[in-house]
Amino acid sequence: MAKKKAPNPFTGRWRIVSMEQWDWGYGHIEIGDQEMFGFVVRALYYWNLAFEDDKPDTLAEAMAALEKGLKKWFDEQGIDLE
Repeated sequence: MAKKKAPNPFTGRWRIVSMEQWDWGYGHIEIGDQEMFGFVVRALYYWNLAFEDDKPDTLAEAMAALEKGLKKWFDEQGIDLE
């Protein structure tokens, strides 16, 4: 029996272009739960902080903040996401 490939979490209706682009070639993303204080999201570029938000109360808000922050960073760098 052939092995199935693991699904790519960035495809289909859940595809988030800026996060996919970041993860594939620019750095890494950290998402964490701050006990009793909501979530924190960070995008690191060669160990430098490119984006951080520690205000989201939910994971959905954290993901939306990260997407918005990464889009802004890519715009500032003149990088087209499409």
